[in-house]
Amino acid sequence: MAATNGNVIVVDDDQDACDLLAKSLSNLGYAVASFTSPAAALEHLSRELTDVVVSDISMAEMDGIELCEEPAKFSPRCQWCS
Repeated sequence: MAATNGNVIVVDDDQDACDLLAKSLSNLGYAVASFTSPAAALEHLSRELTDVVVSDISMAEMDGIELCEEPAKFSPRCQWCS
């Protein structure tokens, strides 16, 4: 398995924005998982070590602020960018 710069999750309810950011981060050497659903992103965070989450602030299902409060419960090393 190739080394990466870190594990990043991208969360945005706009699929195009998710894809663009995920591709850009992947090209920079990051292992990226992207989600259009905050609930799916949280489920992934409960199973996988993640270094950084990049999230849209304004999403219908759950806003980025609510999203960033949850993972601290089970992923304290994770950092957030909203």
